[in-house]
Amino acid sequence: MQNRWTVVALWVGLSAIAPARADLNNRQAASNRAVSAINGELGLGWGETKFKGGDESTRMIRAEGNVPLGQAFGLNLSAQQSQAQQSFGSIDFDSDTEGYAIAAFWRNPQAGLLGYGRGRFRVTDVKVDGDTRTDLEVEVDSQRIVAAAYLDGATLSVLSGKTEAVSGPASDADVLWYHIVAYTSPDFLLDLAIGAQDADKNYSLAFEHQLTSVPSLSYGLTYSLFRNDPEATTWFLTINYRLGDVKPLVRRYHEDLFGVR
Repeated sequence: MQNRWTVVALWVGLSAIAPARADLNNRQAASNRAVSAINGELGLGWGETKFKGGDESTRMIRAEGNVPLGQAFGLNLSAQQSQAQQSFGSIDFDSDTEGYAIAAFWRNPQAGLLGYGRGRFRVTDVKVDGDTRTDLEVEVDSQRIVAAAYLDGATLSVLSGKTEAVSGPASDADVLWYHIVAYTSPDFLLDLAIGAQDADKNYSLAFEHQLTSVPSLSYGLTYSLFRNDPEATTWFLTINYRLGDVKPLVRRYHEDLFGVR
């Protein structure tokens, strides 16, 4: 609970120092609604992870929708499915993850966002060690709080996440991620993330670019460095197709989408 209040306090402080914005974000055309209009997003992802003694390949597909709830509030609905293949010496793992999440949030496009979400995920693992096969299924409950302050050409945000095993042998986790997001142009961003608590010594750097010729389409790449045990590095490529009003990437994140950016 203390971590949740820390996030809220940081958000209040960041919003209080946020300067007036105009040029880069083209705020003259922006509404003051938490979600300007009903919108959606389809995403694909591919990742490669390297760690001592092994590697992992991941494929992911997800869908999201955002709905305005009056003037100041919005609702985010999401579903995700991913597959991962991991090799560790003579042991192979196949892992399927599927789940859904819902989040409610307050947002002022001129100041920032504060939201809370919950989700449920089911992980099915198949472990093959020589001639021995082991099947395992785990259900995990997730919670997250997102607090973001919108600055001129940037977003400062904090994500507090907690996962708890509902069934099966899974470890609980409590993480904090601090994000510094810089919009070098209305359609290009850089996102530096620094982890704390159970994500301590974890870092990531990402970019995302929305195509000028096809403004509904964007692509991005994330490099992550995990310094805990075991140490690992990950490259993750994403492609997003967004449904809704056509607008620059910065305005999509500050007027329509839910998250740290």
